[in-house]
Amino acid sequence: MTYRQSAAGLAVALMVAGCGAAGMSARLTASTEEAELCVPAQVGDGVLIAHDPLENEGSGDAVLRAVRLVDSTNLQVESFDVLPHGEDGYRGQGPPMDLSDDVTIGVGESAMVRVNVMLVDPDSAGEAAAFDVEYTDEDGRGSDVVRTSVTMRVQPQGDWCD
Repeated sequence: MTYRQSAAGLAVALMVAGCGAAGMSARLTASTEEAELCVPAQVGDGVLIAHDPLENEGSGDAVLRAVRLVDSTNLQVESFDVLPHGEDGYRGQGPPMDLSDDVTIGVGESAMVRVNVMLVDPDSAGEAAAFDVEYTDEDGRGSDVVRTSVTMRVQPQGDWCD
């Protein structure tokens, strides 16, 4: 084995050791504190839900690719973005809104995932057990999923939660 082959092998081993799932440098974590919310649908039979902070504990930026509902009935995701911790913006639940194109969480940063959720049948309530957030690193290597811990129920417009 030559010096060049040994150096190349060591470099590959170090790169793999420093990466997350599937060779990714990003690693998102979500709060494990369970929460539950119930809210009536707003304009257009939807609601904005922004309760799930994620933290990037990896060595590279995390880019969100998709947000999916877990064990969902009568709800669908319309759009999503991230709101970095410390920036002004809407948090909580409220009427659907235009969201930014920002879907990146930087290294060591915490950000709120904001999701516009719509009722499929506007006359019936919808619910979901959580969100699955699919992400990759800034170089697009592999992907991973982090699950949030907020259970949600969305009532038809004008109906109040029990």
